[in-house]
Amino acid sequence: MPDRMQKYQTKIRLFLTNFLIPFDNNLAGRDIRMPKLKMKISGIFRSEKGALVFCRIRSYLSTM
Repeated sequence: MPDRMQKYQTKIRLFLTNFLIPFDNNLAGRDIRMPKLKMKISGIFRSEKGALVFCRIRSYLSTM
């Protein structure tokens, strides 16, 4: 095991015993993925209001 992993071994494996700690910290990546995908498919949001509505709906779904 690399020195850094050995040094922080208890912190790295903390999610195994404390279920409040997520397995990864990819939540921010998952939250931004959907708007980027929508922009990729449609090219761009038609209006700023449309983008804000889309983000609001996605934020509600993300927190559920």
